Amino acid sequence: MIPVVEHALLGLSVAALLGAALRVAALTGAGGIDRVLAAAPLAAAAAIIEALVLGLAGLGGTSLALAGATAITWLAARLALPTPEPRPLEHLRRWWGGLSPAARAMVGACAALLAAYGAFLMRFPAFGDDGLNYHFPAAAGWVQSGHTGAVVSYFDDLPTGNYPITDEVLVAWAAGLSHSLVVVTLWPLAQVVLLALAGWRGLRLLRVPAPAAALGVAALLTSPIIVTQAIGPNTDLPATAWLVTCAAVCAGSRRHPGLLAAALVAAGLAVGVKTTAAAPALAALAAGVWMARGQIRPLVWPLAAGAVTAAVVGLSWYVRNTITHGAPLWPLATTSFGDPVPFVLRQIDDRLIGDLGSIGPRAGGYAGQLGGGLVLLLGAAAAPLIGRRRAVAVAAAVALACVLVWTAAPYTGYPRGEAFDFPATNAVRYLLPSLAAAVLAVGLAARREGVPRWVATALLAAA
Repeated sequence: MIPVVEHALLGLSVAALLGAALRVAALTGAGGIDRVLAAAPLAAAAAIIEALVLGLAGLGGTSLALAGATAITWLAARLALPTPEPRPLEHLRRWWGGLSPAARAMVGACAALLAAYGAFLMRFPAFGDDGLNYHFPAAAGWVQSGHTGAVVSYFDDLPTGNYPITDEVLVAWAAGLSHSLVVVTLWPLAQVVLLALAGWRGLRLLRVPAPAAALGVAALLTSPIIVTQAIGPNTDLPATAWLVTCAAVCAGSRRHPGLLAAALVAAGLAVGVKTTAAAPALAALAAGVWMARGQIRPLVWPLAAGAVTAAVVGLSWYVRNTITHGAPLWPLATTSFGDPVPFVLRQIDDRLIGDLGSIGPRAGGYAGQLGGGLVLLLGAAAAPLIGRRRAVAVAAAVALACVLVWTAAPYTGYPRGEAFDFPATNAVRYLLPSLAAAVLAVGLAARREGVPRWVATALLAAA
């Protein structure tokens, strides 16, 4: 098929799934950014399910089959669900019309910067080590074979095909439609946009002052972890983007409890991409249920549908590993009755908590990898003293608990020696969900007027 036609099919398919998802999200009563944030995980989940179903028949890399499945999804939503009012373009027009000149200039500058960076990546693509070694090869292999979701490993002693693969399946859906590297290069930028929108909206729904919310989002987006992830098909960025989306949608459930169903799907996507998102995602869902308490009983069926969808897109890989290897987290971890961890991974299966003294000689490396994230974590530790509210203490506890769990997780500690300095310090990317929770903790502390607000805002500015 002519490449321009395949790329047109990709554009139409994305628009169709978003259109169908917006109709579903409109049933919650939410509008504006809340509706968009609820629709994003629903559209992604639909694409993943379509790719997996077609993959069973060996059609996961066929453009017409993928586009046809998307068209059926859109048509079913159009026939079964009412037209949302106002329509998306009208929503966009109203939103743009309500912005001040300064806000329009800021949005325009961000869009121009994003477009310039996208053009740069198109000219000089750089997938990163993991992206080049197994994240993208998995998606490319599925496009070539048609069996999306099948276990595909490219190393004899390292079965990466058993890692969580939700993001790879989503990339394979898009690459199967376009048969090019364009979508692989630009997909991280879409995740950056989603992370920014969700972070801003979530903080504002929680009554975080606008300056603190803007600085918090900027601190997260400019962290070295995000910057080095936003170049190709890596997984720490998308896991965090879906996690923050889950949290933002949960924040909106106070006014629109039906959003919890979409939050479940977003949580499933986050966990399906990276296990590091599991604990904070559960915390966000618990907070959402608490905020919507007393209004959940009428939502049993939507929540059940959201839970089933989340299980399909997020837990399938863990269930498969349990059935085939006796451990949901295999090959990274095993159980007493599961297959042993592969030899290669056993050689680096050290925990940082077992040798905290190794941090000292590598302090510069850790600081370079964390950047302003170190300020965020320190701010989260101080946030309960600054904000003096229960919500601040809970958010700070989640952030710091994730750090503690990280130090006790495998592959965070390495033998001392210069040869192991980079892999040891590179493991801080698993802290990205902790940094998101830290932004929330410091942002919530900024709600307290007076000196506490200035201190919290200054911490976010420094980060």
